[in-house]
Amino acid sequence: MTGTIMTMTRIELAGLLGTVSIALLLAAPPLAHSAEPAELISTIKSVDKKAKGNSAAGRAVTELARAEPAVLLPVLAAFHDANPLAANYLRSAAETIVDRAIAAKKTLPRKLLESFITDLKNDPQARRLAFEILQRVDATVVDRLIPGMLTDPSPLFRRDAVARLLDLADRLHKEGQPDLAGTLYKRALQGATDDDR
Repeated sequence: MTGTIMTMTRIELAGLLGTVSIALLLAAPPLAHSAEPAELISTIKSVDKKAKGNSAAGRAVTELARAEPAVLLPVLAAFHDANPLAANYLRSAAETIVDRAIAAKKTLPRKLLESFITDLKNDPQARRLAFEILQRVDATVVDRLIPGMLTDPSPLFRRDAVARLLDLADRLHKEGQPDLAGTLYKRALQGATDDDR
């Protein structure tokens, strides 16, 4: 055996090693391509209103939905200039990430979600989705945030704040406190726009 190897030329030995290397590579399982969240989000946002790029976006949503909860904030931030179809895909990915995290008893980034909600520069739909996500894991979020949203630029938050004040005013009126109820009714009107009235 030793004599056989010793008599091989360098070229023959290199060829044998090359053949063995190729065989090992072919026998190995393929490496899974795991795209970065930013790449997946970009693919989702590239779908246009006429669904061009829909297949790639669908695959990206499936992969993004497997991500850890830390990816929620970049997903929510991506709503900023997303068209409606891309926004629906982003919502689906975010909701699935949250469902999986809750089922696995993983922690959601509560403080970051709350900061996202209160930052008025963020997309209103994304802020609302962050609020709905936070509500699922924090029962105090409504009492903590909604009272301060009477003049919020998002109609959804503003309506919640107005409805909350009106309910409280109704209760006070029934309890025989018409003056305090009247004050709350007036405050509620400050948050109601023409569309809300």
